[in-house]
Amino acid sequence: MLFDLHTHTTASDGTLRPRELVKLAGKHGLKGLAITDHDTVDGIPEGLVAGRDYQVEVLPGVELSTSFGGHEVHILGYLIDWKADGLREALATMTEQRLNRAEKILSRLSRLGLPLDFGEVQRIAGDGVIGRPHLAAAMVKRGYVQDVREAFSRFLGKGAPAYVAREKLTLEEAIRLLTDAGGVPVLAHPGLIGDARLIVSIIERGIKGIEVYYPEHTPDQRQYYLRLCQSYRLIATGGSDYHGAVRNVKLGYCAVDFQTVKQLRDKQEEYYA
Repeated sequence: MLFDLHTHTTASDGTLRPRELVKLAGKHGLKGLAITDHDTVDGIPEGLVAGRDYQVEVLPGVELSTSFGGHEVHILGYLIDWKADGLREALATMTEQRLNRAEKILSRLSRLGLPLDFGEVQRIAGDGVIGRPHLAAAMVKRGYVQDVREAFSRFLGKGAPAYVAREKLTLEEAIRLLTDAGGVPVLAHPGLIGDARLIVSIIERGIKGIEVYYPEHTPDQRQYYLRLCQSYRLIATGGSDYHGAVRNVKLGYCAVDFQTVKQLRDKQEEYYA
């Protein structure tokens, strides 16, 4: 009865279509999963249909990118009404911002003598919105770099010559969007934030859970986040952050049991009663 509550599809920067992801979840023996693509819900309809076909419970979700305290903070939204007008409008704006960012990066790469064709990058992105992983893949394909890691370290990563900062929601905006859409906001991978002192401030903004179980969290970090959950009566969630072939993490790693899903549903009912 395990659920992976953090996965990505081709709707954002994953390598599997939603249907392929759900099918794989069934093969791995998972009871269910949450589709939590970056700043989009476009993969959810296909995922829900696949869930019925493969008897895998699919929870509608999203992972929103925010800025807080000078750091990038990701907020997972679970059990959202993915058709909610306010959420869809905000995500459409974010998609447009991502496209504008991609065009600026392409322009910088061209000035560096590394031209890429927009259509070529879009084909790599497929159904998803163009992001830096797709640009990196195009650079590898052109032979500009040996691998994606080199593309980021030399050109696309923060501080590199082709880097362009992404426009992000504020933390408060993200939490409000998710709660307005009937969802339960959870802090994603707190260990990646870089400043543990921020976490209590994030909790005070209204999140309902913390992603305690995450591939890159150390045992000490997990214990600390568990203590925070106990102190602030938050839900301890977990997931693989599965992206497919681009990351060496298996689907279902750090999965949680049905009790966690029940806690999310209970919190939703309590919060929106």
